[in-house]
Amino acid sequence: MSLLHHALDLATSTSNSFPEQILLALIPAVVTILGGGVAVHLIVQQSQKRSRLKELCESLSFEMWETAYAFYHRTQEQIWRNKYGQKTDFEALAEDYEAFRVAGRVLEAKLGANSEDQRAKWLWHGVVDMLGVRFYQLTQPQRRIDDFIASHRTHPFKVDEIPSDVLSLFPDEVGLRDDRIVLAAFIKMLDASVLAVRQAGGLKPIHH
Repeated sequence: MSLLHHALDLATSTSNSFPEQILLALIPAVVTILGGGVAVHLIVQQSQKRSRLKELCESLSFEMWETAYAFYHRTQEQIWRNKYGQKTDFEALAEDYEAFRVAGRVLEAKLGANSEDQRAKWLWHGVVDMLGVRFYQLTQPQRRIDDFIASHRTHPFKVDEIPSDVLSLFPDEVGLRDDRIVLAAFIKMLDASVLAVRQAGGLKPIHH
């Protein structure tokens, strides 16, 4: 029998010896120590949980930043080359796009799985879409561009899942044909998605 259980048994007895009376006097201290141990354990658990969340959000935010801007710069280089009549390499860019799409969807899955707030997930989805629009506008025939824009403007099968404030950031069909609007939406969505992830981890914003 534990010390605490023995002391509680004594507390119900009507006649106690002097040693037993001392043990009874120790009951509050024993309860306090045990309760304090549980409290400390819970505090340590919460601290470890916050630390893991912070590390996860730090890692995710930089991965998002690197993934988006790596493909953005590759696309932008080909846009400039095309504009100034220099040699372009759309085949290599197409391979980069496929790799970017895979990395982008993996990140989207991570964001959806690690947060109850789905804003970051859908903002990141928009980032991938905007860079996809720029790629298609640069490399694909008009009919494919039209089909791509039609399928990515409203997300008809997922519109109920997308927060209204996030959906409002997606350009309309006319906007999706204007590279300046698409580029502005890309920057806004990337900044907002990274900020949401970092705020979830109690981290400061990334300044650029």
